[in-house]
Amino acid sequence: MNNLLEKQEYLDDKLKFLYVDLNRKLKNAQVYTDDSTYAVVQGTPEVPVWVWTLDGLSKDKLLEVKDALTKLLVSDKLEVTSRESVYNYLVENNYEYLDRDSYFELGFLDCNEVVKPRECDGYLDRVKENELELLAELVYLEKKELPLDSLTREESYEKAKEFLVDDTFYVWRNKEGKVVAFLNYRVYDDVAKLGNVYTACEERRKGYCSNLVYEVTKKLLDKGLKVMLYTDYRYPNSNGAYKKVGFVDKGYLVNYTLRRK
Repeated sequence: MNNLLEKQEYLDDKLKFLYVDLNRKLKNAQVYTDDSTYAVVQGTPEVPVWVWTLDGLSKDKLLEVKDALTKLLVSDKLEVTSRESVYNYLVENNYEYLDRDSYFELGFLDCNEVVKPRECDGYLDRVKENELELLAELVYLEKKELPLDSLTREESYEKAKEFLVDDTFYVWRNKEGKVVAFLNYRVYDDVAKLGNVYTACEERRKGYCSNLVYEVTKKLLDKGLKVMLYTDYRYPNSNGAYKKVGFVDKGYLVNYTLRRK
């Protein structure tokens, strides 16, 4: 894959396809590539496969991509992220393992300069140890809205414990000091990826998410980092909150599931 990593077409897409590069570096990564026009990468058996392809990939090469996906489908199901053209090829060729109902679009946004949003009450803060139960409930509700990432209450409690000691985890408190929104980020070389962005249902449309994202993004940009995130296009309100503070939509990838019948 080394030759592919030097191609300008891949370099232009590198931030958008962040997990292609991250997953290929893992010890037991599986990679299928022609070193020129495509790369099918799975870091570990538990994580989605990411597929990078040139635009306008030929049908012969798309067939190679399909064959690689079939080889990676060793359990009951396999999550895949790719360009829409790969998904369309699987549809057009009636790929037997494709679950068409699982399709959704994953927006890619980045921010080079923040825009201050409408001010709201409250302030940026860290979560406190005595709020673990509350945080676990919020984590559970967040994941419940994301079918692919849903957690049991026990798993949500464990995730909340991780957030409690995570120095990249921030919350927004309203004027009464109640936690109403949260997010965290991960840094990969010079890139910071925001994730786990969530606002409690009853606290939405009050500007909390925009102000939280603004404050954290500003901190990261001030450190000289590139800031990006992925967003599910099925949630227009959160997408709008990102754009209000300077994130720019750079197009989308698609997610879908392959299932053995």
